[in-house]
Amino acid sequence: MKTMSYKGYDGSIQYNEEYQEYYGRILNIGDYVDYISAKDLIELETYFHQAVDDYILSLKENTPLNKSF
Repeated sequence: MKTMSYKGYDGSIQYNEEYQEYYGRILNIGDYVDYISAKDLIELETYFHQAVDDYILSLKENTPLNKSF
């Protein structure tokens, strides 16, 4: 599995051939946070960064994060 990193978090890079889109999730955390429906790797990286930033913010605010990006 290919991965990318941002602010100390790793995220998966996966591709759905049927829908021709990239998707992934933040790895090695106690929660399930994913990012979906990217048309290319640049867009996927943007969604991953948003997911990590929102996850970090939710930890600081002690607010459960329950959404997809």
